[in-house]
Formats: sequence, structure tokens, C-alpha cells
Amino acid sequence: MTNNEVVEKLFKKKRELIKIINSFGIYGFDADDLLQEFFIKILHIKEINNYLIEEELSMNLSFIILKNMSFDFYNHNSSLRNNYFEINEIELNEVENEKVNFILKEIENLDIKNIREYYTKKVLELYIFGDDGKKFTLRSLGEATGIKYIQLYRTINNFRNKVVKKWNKKR
Repeated sequence: MTNNEVVEKLFKKKRELIKIINSFGIYGFDADDLLQEFFIKILHIKEINNYLIEEELSMNLSFIILKNMSFDFYNHNSSLRNNYFEINEIELNEVENEKVNFILKEIENLDIKNIREYYTKKVLELYIFGDDGKKFTLRSLGEATGIKYIQLYRTINNFRNKVVKKWNKKR
């Protein structure tokens, strides 16, 4: 299979790829530009067949490439990076402010006597607030703590799902 054929198949998943990019906080024209750069990057991969599973590029690989491209995007746009990583500096409307406070309260309410909740609380604190001014991505947090990336992702995702359910019940 050629690189062009892979891009054609990925283009059919454009909406799904845009959602992935949006999950990193990039929207609108910036998201479209990033997606175009992603397609160009796929066109330049040598021996693309080594990365195919059943004649398709793995969505996991697509996710990793898009995540890295998103972080590069933020690193090149330092004003966006500061707003993206610093919760305290973002001007939020009332509903968003209420959501942030709700999430922070849920983190605070985790029972440190329960080992699973203690672990979740520490992971979230490191991921959201950092350590001594150092901010972490999931990957860098995994390297710093020795915890696998997927375990960190699942911990944060499980917490997020619980908070979303509580938030929806509250509304």
C-alpha cells in the first residue's frame, strides 16, 4: 500500500482526527492546519507498510503523532502554551469557572486513606499543577515517576468519567 492510499483512508476519518486534535485544545483553522501537516507527515513516512494493521494506519499511532504535533504547535506559540497550561491565568465565564472549581473540589475530596484514591489524587496533582513549577505531559510524568503512560492515562480518564457523571447529575 502506498502512502497516498493511506492518506486517502485517513481522510475518510477526518472528523475523528479533528476530534482528537480538539481534545488537545486546538480548534478551527489551527486544527485544520495541523491535520494537513499530519497528512503531509504521513506522506513522507518511509516504509509505511511497517505501520499498517490490516491495511490501515493504527488510530493509536495517529493519536501519538497528533499529540506530538499538538505539543510542537503549543511550543511554537508560547502565548497559547501559557493559556493552555495555566488554569489560574485563564479568564473563564461563570459556567467554565464553576466546572473548574467542581473538578478541583472533587480532587480535594479524594480520600487519601484509600490507596487507589490517594494514587489518583497524586497523579492528578502532578499532572495539573506540576511539581516545583515543572509542568508534565503524560509521557514526561510517566518518565519522572516510572509509571507507564497507559496507566496514567487510564487513571486520569477514569477520574474524568466519574467527575463528568457527577457534574451531569448535579445539572
